[in-house]
Amino acid sequence: MDKTADVHLYCFLIQRDELLFPPHIIIIIIVIIIIIIIIVIIIINTIQATTQLPRDEKIRERPNEGIKL
Repeated sequence: MDKTADVHLYCFLIQRDELLFPPHIIIIIIVIIIIIIIIVIIIINTIQATTQLPRDEKIRERPNEGIKL
């Protein structure tokens, strides 16, 4: 009796998952979103690094002029 109820519940869950997104598709979507976020962070960091290069060179040209407290 319990085994048949478990099988029916399992079949119901499988049918419900097929109507919605299967779990592996959700995992793939999450992984793609994480990869896109990492790529955006890398692009932002490279843009900030390229914009900060001239400032660093100016500081290196005049090492005596620092922040005066």
